[in-house]
Amino acid sequence: MVRKVAARRLPHNPSERVILVGRTEIYYEAAAEGKVNAMPVFPILVDAWQFECCGEPFAVGDTVSFPLELLPPDRFSRELHVELRGAAPAGAVRLDEGGSRQLLRTGALIVAAGDSGQPAGVLHEDRHGGLPDSMPRTTGVAERISVGRVLYRREEEGEDWVPVPGSRIIEPVERTPEGFDKDPEGKEPPWGEAGMVVHLRVD
Repeated sequence: MVRKVAARRLPHNPSERVILVGRTEIYYEAAAEGKVNAMPVFPILVDAWQFECCGEPFAVGDTVSFPLELLPPDRFSRELHVELRGAAPAGAVRLDEGGSRQLLRTGALIVAAGDSGQPAGVLHEDRHGGLPDSMPRTTGVAERISVGRVLYRREEEGEDWVPVPGSRIIEPVERTPEGFDKDPEGKEPPWGEAGMVVHLRVD
């Protein structure tokens, strides 16, 4: 479900500060009666094919919910890496095919841990088999939406296209696209839209 709220702009008030922690987690801090109110913003990776299948359109400033998992960071750019400081075990979710995955929680964000069990990696939305329908959702406000373009190359043996490491280009948009131009066939250079990065403010 998507709920419209007023978009929150980057702070211009001198009493507010923007802090980039580990190049991944943004905090808006405002001084109020000697207390600091920190609202973390996390980058969420959304696959184009999954969103076209199961996603609901939304815009910057909308309240949205995602079932999240942590992916190993190795094949992703550093800007997507997160370290969930202070994350604590929050039970487990039973998988449809058997077995279970440990859950981690930090504040209002809840995520299925990867095989390592570590509270670090890339936050990824999964609505297509990796997580069960019973997976708790993380709800927040979409502070930013960006579409990711990736350069592709042919595999040395075969006709499949594979992404070129480090070639992702992020383009900000005001709302999610109606569709993605995923196919690199016939393009020069051969690029395709692989998905989105949604920066989610979790109150």
